[in-house]
Amino acid sequence: MGGLPRRATFIRQEKRDGIPTLLLDSGNLFAEKPLPEASIGPTLKKARLILAAMETMGYRAAAVGELDLYLGLENLKRLAASTKIHFLSANVKNSSGEPVFEPWAIFDVGSARVGVFGLTSRQVDVGLMEHRAPNIWVDDPIKVASRVVPELKKKTDLVIALTHIGFPEDRELASAVKGIDVIVGGRSRTWLKNPREESGALITSGYFQGRAAGKLLLHLNGPAWSGRGWASGPRIDFLRKRLASEKNKGPSKPGSGQAGGFEKELAGLEKRTRYDGDMVSLSSSFMDDPKIAAMIRDYRRSLKENAGKAASGNYTENPAIRYTGSDLCMDCHRKRYAFWNKTPHSTAIQSLGRKDAQADPDCVPCHVTGYLRPTGYAPARPRKDLLSVQCEACHGMGSLHASSPDLYHMVKIPKASVCRTCHTNAHSDNFNYIRDRVSVCSENPS
Repeated sequence: MGGLPRRATFIRQEKRDGIPTLLLDSGNLFAEKPLPEASIGPTLKKARLILAAMETMGYRAAAVGELDLYLGLENLKRLAASTKIHFLSANVKNSSGEPVFEPWAIFDVGSARVGVFGLTSRQVDVGLMEHRAPNIWVDDPIKVASRVVPELKKKTDLVIALTHIGFPEDRELASAVKGIDVIVGGRSRTWLKNPREESGALITSGYFQGRAAGKLLLHLNGPAWSGRGWASGPRIDFLRKRLASEKNKGPSKPGSGQAGGFEKELAGLEKRTRYDGDMVSLSSSFMDDPKIAAMIRDYRRSLKENAGKAASGNYTENPAIRYTGSDLCMDCHRKRYAFWNKTPHSTAIQSLGRKDAQADPDCVPCHVTGYLRPTGYAPARPRKDLLSVQCEACHGMGSLHASSPDLYHMVKIPKASVCRTCHTNAHSDNFNYIRDRVSVCSENPS
C-alpha cells in the first residue's frame, strides 16, 4: 500500500502527453498471503482505501485473484459493488455454472473499442474456498477463454485478457486461444522488462506488491491495424538507426550486404502494428502524490484512533509461559542488551511514527514483539514493554527461562526462516542472514 503514492505520480506523468490510457490491475489487490480470520476485518478497511486510491488514479478494471476470494465471497462482492472499477473473472463460477463476477467489460479508449475479460487461477486452497467462498469453483481458463474471445471479437477492436494465472499459463493461453491481442498477466511475479510475443498475442504484466508498473504503448491507427501482427518499437528504431549509419558510409548496391538485410526486415516490421513496452520500477525517484499520500495518512490516523477497539485475537493465557520484555533479559545479559539497544531492532517502532503507521496491521507485526500471540503485543492491549523488535521476537518467550535458566533454554540462534517472516524481498531485498544476524545480536558483544 505504501507504493500507491508513487504509482499515482507515475500515472500522472504518463498521462501528460494526452495519449488515451487504459489502467488495469491483474489481481490480488488487498493481501500478500492467505489471512487468518481475525485479520479480515482490518484488511477490508484497507481494501476500501486501496479502491478509493485506484479510482482516483483512473483504474478501470482488475482481475479477481485467489487471495481476493479468500477475503470471503460476500465481502469481495460488496467491495466490487462499492467501486467503479470492474472486478473481472469469466471463470469463477457458482453452483449453476454462471460467472460470479463480470466476465468482461468493454471500454472506449480513444477511437478504439477495447474488450477486457478476466481469468483467475485454478490453484486455490480448497479448504479456504469451502469456508470463505462456498459453492464457488474455478473453471478451466483456456476452455472459458475459447468461448469468450470470439464473442468479444465481434464487439471490439482489441481483445485483452486480464489474467491472474501466471506467466507459463499466459503463454499456454496465447497458444491455445486465437484472437487474444494482449495478455496483461499476474500471479507468478515474472519481471517482463519487454512484452513477450506469443502466437500473435503480446504478454505483459505488472509486478508483485506494486513495486513496479507495466507499461504498454500500442500504435493503433484505426481498425485496419487488426490482424497485421506486432512489431517491436525498439527493434524498428534500431534498424532505422543502423540503416542511417550505413548510408553515411557511402553508396552501396541496393539490397546487398548487411544493409540489405536490415532494409528487408524493417520493411516487414513497418507493415505491422508497433508496440513499445517497459517495466518501470516505482523507486524513490518518484515523488509521492500528495492526494494519495493524504488518503493513506487519514486512513492510518483512523486506525490509531480506533486501535483500542481492535480485536486482540483468541487465546488462553498461561501465566507461566509469557512474554516478559527485554528489560528482564538485561538482568543477566547486560552486554548483549547494551549491544541490541544500539541496533535498529531496538527502535523499530519509531520508523512507523515517521509514516503515521503505528496502528496499520500491515506494518505493526514486524515492529513489535509477539503481535497477536498469547501475552504478546496487540492493539487491544498495547504493552509498552513489547514495543520494537526485542529479544523474545527472535528467541521465543522468556518467562520460563527467566525463572529457571538452567532448566529452560532459549533458542540461541534463530533460524533464517524466523528472520524472513519480516525481512522479505519486498521490504528487505538486501537482507543477508549470516551478515545481518550478528549485526543485531552479536555473539561476542564488546
